[in-house]
Amino acid sequence: MKNIAVILISILLAGCPMGDRSPKYAQADAVVVNDKVCVFIKKENLVAQEKLLRVSIMKAGDEKMSYEKQFYSPVISIDLKSGECILGLSDFNYETGYSYDINIQTSHNNYQTGFILWKYGQSLKLK
Repeated sequence: MKNIAVILISILLAGCPMGDRSPKYAQADAVVVNDKVCVFIKKENLVAQEKLLRVSIMKAGDEKMSYEKQFYSPVISIDLKSGECILGLSDFNYETGYSYDINIQTSHNNYQTGFILWKYGQSLKLK
């Protein structure tokens, strides 16, 4: 009985034995195509055949969520395809000179990327 109590106290003091429950983020990428921001997942980063659930865009310096869109529906499901611009992110009104964090939630994973949008001459660039 004493051994069980020692083991139980050790587990409680060491923390949760189930592991880290914070979400892990895989890498998403962003480029400018035809003066629009295109966020996509490379084939090697796509874990499995995934369904798009939610996208969110946060602008640095803005306390509120800049944009969030849910895609989950029992009737309609949207497949996430590697190398293709993710639906709902290109049409957001990005402003030059600001930093953005993009989060993509799917059925199996969370993806994230960040960039600063700036103007070089007449074209848009990401840094």
